[in-house]
Amino acid sequence: MGKIRSDKETTFSGKEYIAHYDEDGNKIGETWEEKKFSGEPVTRHYDKDGNLVGES
Repeated sequence: MGKIRSDKETTFSGKEYIAHYDEDGNKIGETWEEKKFSGEPVTRHYDKDGNLVGES
């Protein structure tokens, strides 16, 4: 497995997230700070296709 680069990025609407890139510069996933339905904060990790792959 090669090196992964993570960069803080901002959506058009101003929401920040972390984008993850492989060593060739291809986006391989994103990490978002979100809230559960209960209002509790959660960090969610998504693959390059937008599928949820985990929470922390």
